Amino acid sequence: MKMDMKEIKKACLTGKIDLSDHAVQRMDKRGYIENDVVQCIMTGQIKERQVYRGKPTVIIAGEDLDGLPIIVAVGTSSKKNHYIVITVMPPIDKERFDRVI
Repeated sequence: MKMDMKEIKKACLTGKIDLSDHAVQRMDKRGYIENDVVQCIMTGQIKERQVYRGKPTVIIAGEDLDGLPIIVAVGTSSKKNHYIVITVMPPIDKERFDRVI
């Protein structure tokens, strides 16, 4: 599966991105909702490529519904042709991200 923004956005629009339990917990703790994640994916860009648990992962920096910076980590899912949101967080590392909170 390709890990590029075009494919991830397409998956987002067709309901092929799932939220991990960890992502849901982090969203609740940090005050994000599912539409913040969608907004991040639709407005964001890939800032880093990583490997998480042996699978390719991308770190997307975008905006939440309030126009504030947000980071979403997206990896490939065990479901065919699906992606999974691994975690959601505010950007705080000035060396890694252009916009920080």
